[in-house]
Amino acid sequence: MVTKAQKTRLGIFLFSGMILLLALGGLVAGNRLMQKKDTYYIAYEDVSINGLQVGGAVKYAGIAIGTVEDINISPEDVGRLIVTISIEHGTPIKSDAAAMLVPVGITGLKQVEIIGGTNEAEMLDPGSYIAPGSSTLDDITGQITSVAEKLELVLVNIGEITSDENQRHISSILTNIDSMVIENRQSVNDIVSSVDSLSVYVTRLSESAYITMDKLNTVLDTTKVAIMLDNINEASENVVALTANANTSVANVNTVVLRSRENIISIIEKLEETLDNLNEFSLQISEDPSLLLRSRKK
Repeated sequence: MVTKAQKTRLGIFLFSGMILLLALGGLVAGNRLMQKKDTYYIAYEDVSINGLQVGGAVKYAGIAIGTVEDINISPEDVGRLIVTISIEHGTPIKSDAAAMLVPVGITGLKQVEIIGGTNEAEMLDPGSYIAPGSSTLDDITGQITSVAEKLELVLVNIGEITSDENQRHISSILTNIDSMVIENRQSVNDIVSSVDSLSVYVTRLSESAYITMDKLNTVLDTTKVAIMLDNINEASENVVALTANANTSVANVNTVVLRSRENIISIIEKLEETLDNLNEFSLQISEDPSLLLRSRKK
């Protein structure tokens, strides 16, 4: 049988335990109430935030810094969702930071992950909007959606191409092509034969061109050109000697003229004319020795 003293001790123990629990709860609640928080906003447009709940975690580079306080739909734009978050006072949030929605394990829940931010960027004041960001999963989902839309469009086009009416058109086109091939087979064969003949002619012409180039290279051989230039120089020397002899002859004629001037005046004129011609010829040969070769060919 329980005595009165035992009951008293049990009552005191329970009362003391309750006092301690209330004190501990008050201490924790007071800590949280006394802790200063900074409020920020995130505006997500035309995106689903399914899985994000009030009280969800807010992290910065994997470190827990706050919680989600409220989620509302903007009254001015129903496609704009405003997420209110509170984070620890003094947490540096830069203007170029971005707030992404990331999944929490396999639960289907999501949390806010703030990433980015550079030292050069300005600090965001509490009450400002943090720019929304997209996660890798969201990017992959968007790409899959885009691919699915394009695949659906391709399937629709294929369905239109393979419709009964288009099949009849394609069958008619193939029939017409077969008829054209049968009707113009001989003409096509003639064209192919002509092309073959033309190819043979072009091949022969190319061979002739190669032979001509070889002969031209032979003619332009350096040794032969040197011999030709030696011949031209020799001819020039002969012309100079001929001119000297002509000048000597003129001197002799002048002597004869002095002795018998009245009798050979006409001969002097002719010799002077001949001398002029020889001088002119000598000048032409000196300027263009190839005239001797031309005269030989003639």
